Amino acid sequence: MHIYYIFLILIVLLISIASFRLYVVERFHHLSLNKRKIKKRRKKLLKNKKTNKI
Repeated sequence: MHIYYIFLILIVLLISIASFRLYVVERFHHLSLNKRKIKKRRKKLLKNKKTNKI
């Protein structure tokens, strides 16, 4: 019976670690996507400023 409980605990730990890793990866990916969008916006703003000066 004790071995069965140990296996249950291990499985629960593995599932929680896997879900946590997925969550972290998604958050990180979302952040990197936002950074790219911000960079694109900055480039557009710079282009607009140059055209406005002329």
